[in-house]
Amino acid sequence: MRTKEEIIKELNEHAVKLSRTPGRRDVHWKFYYDCVNEFGSLNEAKKAAGLKTFKRTADILSEDVKEKTLELVRIVSYITGDGHLHKDLKGFLHSSKDINSLKNFEECVRKQFGIEVSKIQEANDTAYGEGTQYRYFNTAVAKFLYEIGTPRGDKVITVFEIPDWIREDSKFMVEYLKILFYCEGSKTKEESNIKIAMSKADKILVDGQRFMGSLAQSLDEIGIKTTRVWTSKAKRRNKDNEETTVVAFGIRRAYIDKFLKEVGWLNSTSE
Repeated sequence: MRTKEEIIKELNEHAVKLSRTPGRRDVHWKFYYDCVNEFGSLNEAKKAAGLKTFKRTADILSEDVKEKTLELVRIVSYITGDGHLHKDLKGFLHSSKDINSLKNFEECVRKQFGIEVSKIQEANDTAYGEGTQYRYFNTAVAKFLYEIGTPRGDKVITVFEIPDWIREDSKFMVEYLKILFYCEGSKTKEESNIKIAMSKADKILVDGQRFMGSLAQSLDEIGIKTTRVWTSKAKRRNKDNEETTVVAFGIRRAYIDKFLKEVGWLNSTSE
């Protein structure tokens, strides 16, 4: 861990190199946490170094970008599946090995909110899995996504449901299912077996079963029959020792063609 003197020296070196005061994204995360440990925050460390500090103000979203659209449904579903809404609501991301889903997510965010990707980075063995991350740092958008029902923080230990505004619109519900099955589902090469599975902490396993049951019920409402929701024990997580269980269900074989036709799979129906 760095001393206060070392932190001040490095901050001034960063400022000279950048020709400006360094921000949170300009420094390594370990350096950032050294600042927090020694000074309480990065801004306080910058003050001690004699550098300017800037307090960011969140943009106010117009009513136009809050319109409920298929793009907004996709964004919510991507984050619920292979994404992450920061617990502090300062940003969000989508992580995938598939460039098609990343580009689809990028286009949806651009069309809905008019913002571009803040950062693209490779992710290996992280909490979000291997692949590429499309990251966005926008507090106003992140807060809005949370307000409309997008789960924030670690989804394995978080209780969440299908947002009502999606559940109550049949087109929105189908789109939500399509994206979520693409993120969390699997299918055989011959498309003879399709299932979806998500991990939940044992302490909220009942809530996880309820969520998966609501997905199965939504499929039943459009005439697609599923198996029962089942569970299987998963590994204890190293980072917090949480006991976890996989919750899953499948599409009954006689209804797979109907599922593929009426719900679809992203790589066969992406726009």
